[in-house]
Amino acid sequence: MMVQINTGHNIVITAETEQSLISGITAHLAHFDDRITRVEVHLRDDDGADRSGQRQMHCMLEVRLAGRQPDVVTATAATVEFAVRDAAHKMQHLLDGIFSRAQRH
Repeated sequence: MMVQINTGHNIVITAETEQSLISGITAHLAHFDDRITRVEVHLRDDDGADRSGQRQMHCMLEVRLAGRQPDVVTATAATVEFAVRDAAHKMQHLLDGIFSRAQRH
């Protein structure tokens, strides 16, 4: 599974963090590995902080499955790691639903 991480101009992640994020995504989506052609992760931090002073990291996770339009989920959290983990969990749930419906038909 090919995973590509794209960051906004105000987000800097280390190579170690990038590898950790990729490993987490791969672990969440491993069950669908043979059906996924590519995963794109888009990270952004709008305005640095919300009104409460907490940073809000946004993650959009796009998965491309063979023969389908891309499926997309989003998540927001205080850190990049939590936002990516939450998005990967949502994508896992979405793909579970897609493939369980396909098996019923």
